[in-house]
Amino acid sequence: MLRFVLRRLFSAVPTIFIVVTMSFFLIRFAPGGPFNVERALPPQIMANLMRAYQLDQPIWQQYFHYLWNVLHLDFGPSYIYRDFTVTQLIAQSLPYSLELGTFAMVIALVGGVAAGVVALRRAPRATGAFFARAVSPNAGRADFCMGIEATTSLFIAGSRSPSRKTSPEP
Repeated sequence: MLRFVLRRLFSAVPTIFIVVTMSFFLIRFAPGGPFNVERALPPQIMANLMRAYQLDQPIWQQYFHYLWNVLHLDFGPSYIYRDFTVTQLIAQSLPYSLELGTFAMVIALVGGVAAGVVALRRAPRATGAFFARAVSPNAGRADFCMGIEATTSLFIAGSRSPSRKTSPEP
C-alpha cells in the first residue's frame, strides 16, 4: 500500500510541473498585462513597475525565477489586495476551503450511499429507477461545477457563506 501511495505521489510531480509551466506561459502570452489600465501610465512609472516585478527580464529568466518562487511557496504580491501577498491570502482562506470541502464530502458520501442503497433495494420499482436516473447525469459532471453550485446554494440558503469570510478588507 505504501508503495502504491509513493508511486502516486511521484507521478503527481511531473503533472504539477506541466500545469505550472503551462499556466506561466499562458499568462505571459495572453494579451494585456497586470498594469494595463484605462489611462496609460507614464513611461517612467511603467518601467519602474516592470523592473519591480521583474517583467523587464527575458522570458526564460522570468520562468526560472517563477519556478524558484513556486518551489519556495512564494507566489508574489497580490495585484488586487496591495497590502497582502498571494501566500497570505491562500493561508487566510485555506481553513474555510477545507471546511467547505469536508462538508461537501460528507454530504456526497451520506447522500450517495443512501441513494445507492435505495436504488439497489428498490431496483425494479419506480423509486429505484428515479434514483438511478437522478444520479447518472451527475457522474460525468466536473467536480468544480458542483462545488460552485453547492457554494451558491449554501449562500442563498442561509447567512453562513464560506466565501464571504475569505476576502480581506481592501
